[in-house]
Amino acid sequence: MPYPTITLRPITTIAEEYQTAKETHDDAVITLPVVSDGIWCIYSLWWGYDVAPTGGGLTIAGGGFSFAVPITSEGVGFTSLPAASGAGVKSNDTSDIVITLLDGGEGVTGYLNVFAELINLVS
Repeated sequence: MPYPTITLRPITTIAEEYQTAKETHDDAVITLPVVSDGIWCIYSLWWGYDVAPTGGGLTIAGGGFSFAVPITSEGVGFTSLPAASGAGVKSNDTSDIVITLLDGGEGVTGYLNVFAELINLVS
C-alpha cells in the first residue's frame, strides 16, 4: 500500500518563548497549542534557578510524549532535542505540549526558555 504524499509548507511560526516564575510559588509554564494541520518541533530548552531550588524540576507533556527531570542546583540547564532527525517532541491534534519548570521553593526565581517551530503540513 503506498504511503500518502505529504508536502511541507514553509515554517509559519517560530516560538521563542520565555517565562519567569518570581518568588510566587508558581511554576513557569510555556504551552504550545494544539494544531490540526501541523506539528510542533521543540529544538532546545534552557532553564535555571537563581539559587538552589528545594523542589525543582522540568517536565514536558502532551502529544503522546512525556519527559521529566529533577533539577537540584542553581544555574543554567540546557537540552537540545534532535527534532530535525524526527526524534524531537511533536504535538498532534489532540493535546497541547506543556513545558513546565517546577516551583523552586520560597524565594527562588525560575527561568524557562524554549525554541520550537510549527511546521504546517499539506497532504
